[in-house]
Amino acid sequence: MDPEIQHRFSVLQKNRERLLSRLEKYKEEELIRSLNGGWSVSQVFFHLNTAEKLSIQYVKKKMLGGDSLPSPGVVQEFKLRLAEWRFRSGKKFKSPPVLGTVPEVVIYKEVLESWTATRVDMEQILDGFPSGMLRKSVFKQPALGYLNVIQMLRFMTMHADKHYRQIEKALS
Repeated sequence: MDPEIQHRFSVLQKNRERLLSRLEKYKEEELIRSLNGGWSVSQVFFHLNTAEKLSIQYVKKKMLGGDSLPSPGVVQEFKLRLAEWRFRSGKKFKSPPVLGTVPEVVIYKEVLESWTATRVDMEQILDGFPSGMLRKSVFKQPALGYLNVIQMLRFMTMHADKHYRQIEKALS
């Protein structure tokens, strides 16, 4: 795996593992109950899993395009940095319609298993990611446009971290 991809994926994984270890003290009933009138922990995990699963499916499809894909420009990098600032600000965002709706009840153990499988699939894709495509536009984020795989991992990390902070705040 490319060292930069490995680093970005490792950060994504470690942040998830840290949150999961904090959640071990909670009963499943607490993790499927709404947090302050919003999504439950299991609903947040459903949302994150859906976003990551669809992203990986899109990357798999784009990888078939090979070197013919364009590279993202400076505008996408600017938008990504702006998104990072907005995520850190705590401002709420509407979930893109492509992710669909989150079910009223999500079984925690089931969504966690599915999300773990998604991460395994993601790691396999990233492990075999062609070095010639590192800077190619293989991911489309609805608000930011086309990003390369490293930018995608940066976005996934900031997106997940925003939700992790939301969970920790609501549980405290």
